[in-house]
Amino acid sequence: MKKLLSITISVVLIVLLSACNVVGDATKKTSQTNNNGASTDLAKSNAYVELINYMSGWLILAESHYTSNFGLEEEMQFPKNFDPAKFDGSVLTPIVQGSFDEADKLIAMASKKPSIGPADETMKLLAPKLKEFYALVNEMDTYYRSKEFLQDKFEKGKELHKKYHTLYVEYTELGEKLYLEMSEVTKKNELEQMKRLKEEGYLIGYYARSVVIRTKEIQEDFYEAEIDDSNLGDYDASKFREKYDLLTADIEQFLTYSKDEEQLAKEGITFLGMFEDAMARVKGAATNIVQFLEKTEPSESSSAGSGRVTTGERIGLIENFDKRVSDMIGRYNQIR
Repeated sequence: MKKLLSITISVVLIVLLSACNVVGDATKKTSQTNNNGASTDLAKSNAYVELINYMSGWLILAESHYTSNFGLEEEMQFPKNFDPAKFDGSVLTPIVQGSFDEADKLIAMASKKPSIGPADETMKLLAPKLKEFYALVNEMDTYYRSKEFLQDKFEKGKELHKKYHTLYVEYTELGEKLYLEMSEVTKKNELEQMKRLKEEGYLIGYYARSVVIRTKEIQEDFYEAEIDDSNLGDYDASKFREKYDLLTADIEQFLTYSKDEEQLAKEGITFLGMFEDAMARVKGAATNIVQFLEKTEPSESSSAGSGRVTTGERIGLIENFDKRVSDMIGRYNQIR
């Protein structure tokens, strides 16, 4: 089973592609209609994606302290030299009522029209399962913070852990299914929007969005191949080079058109903010990856940020790329 943590950045990108403040009037028009000109339920799509982002981001992060102590296996694992008397029980982050309320909204939303396909049925299973998980996390938090484990020698803690493991597996599998289904939805929307942007000559918006899509494709490839910083050397260098060249070509096109005052005026863009700088950092992070895969030395032009290759040691090249992409998304959303 792939952990949802592995797709955090990809999901952030899907949020961008379906729900961001779009660039250019052409995109604004497209975002409100489907291929037949009928109204689409963007609110539902965005809510689904936001849940994926919450699960794969904050929720996993909030509970990581627990799993780093006791593991995610079915049977509870204790750290080496663990001393219960010195354990303060602050190991879980309670789930707030707002998360329960949001799950209820999603359950109701999944039955409403228009449908967005299989994702509706998945949500009907996922949201109730999340509510179960939330309730369990809060029960566990009470157990640990009250130090009940000192009285029962973790007897209840072990049973709660088994339930935690079961619900975690169930909700992450459903979450991955929803992620894949929503990825298909957003890809279809993107194809339509990109086509319209190019046809109507919104080339700054087109290449800005294309750069974001290219980075998403890179991240998805790593995810599907189960590649992270621990096994990056196993990835096909020629495959990455192909995607790298497409990404850098789009970056150059964006830089060309974004300096054209007439083009800026046509697209109604008055503020690009730090998007160009963030994009350069993404390129630098991608360059570090391609240089590692092709066994070449890092150049000065690729040194933006951390994640450099040093004396045979790989230091978070994918992690650095993901961070740079995440920052770029934020800058993209600020374009006006």
